[in-house]
Amino acid sequence: MLIAICDDDKETAEEVLLYCERCMGSRCETVLFHDGKELLEYSGDIDLVVLDIEMPGSNGIEIKDEFQITVNLSWRLLG
Repeated sequence: MLIAICDDDKETAEEVLLYCERCMGSRCETVLFHDGKELLEYSGDIDLVVLDIEMPGSNGIEIKDEFQITVNLSWRLLG
């Protein structure tokens, strides 16, 4: 399972990454993004996205809507 974490706050992104790794262990891989554009440009297969809602530029909801046009994923939005 590949979990994508997208948060402009690098400290929060690292905390979420550590939480996912602690809970899922070797059953998951994680990849970090610090803005929505990076996430949208990623070409790998993602199973779950943890996405910050309040980011500069395009907010998390806009990124989710744009991303979901091409892919149906599980989403967790952080406020």
